[in-house]
Amino acid sequence: MDQLRERIAKYVLPMFFHKKEGQKENLPTLQTALVPGHKGDAANTGLAQLYVLDQGRIQMLFYERVIKDTTYIYGYFAYVRQGAEKGSKLLADDKGMGVKYFDEFWKTLTP
Repeated sequence: MDQLRERIAKYVLPMFFHKKEGQKENLPTLQTALVPGHKGDAANTGLAQLYVLDQGRIQMLFYERVIKDTTYIYGYFAYVRQGAEKGSKLLADDKGMGVKYFDEFWKTLTP
């Protein structure tokens, strides 16, 4: 599942982080933390990644859930511009909670 998470991050990151032609590469800083899983998730699989860029932050949350002997990965990603992080309802808290639509979504997943 780690490889799948890496592939997802490599796909999502360029949606928000753009290197302009001739610009010196300024890669985002990555902060990673474990977050509690949701009811029905595989144990200890919640992972939060926060990419800090000059122009803002990209947050990705990943969770694993087993349904009928198949492991699925699901999650959430959001981008918030620099200066708008405080009070933003787009970024989850340190427990992976607090984003209304994502909180509603994961509760619909059937274990």
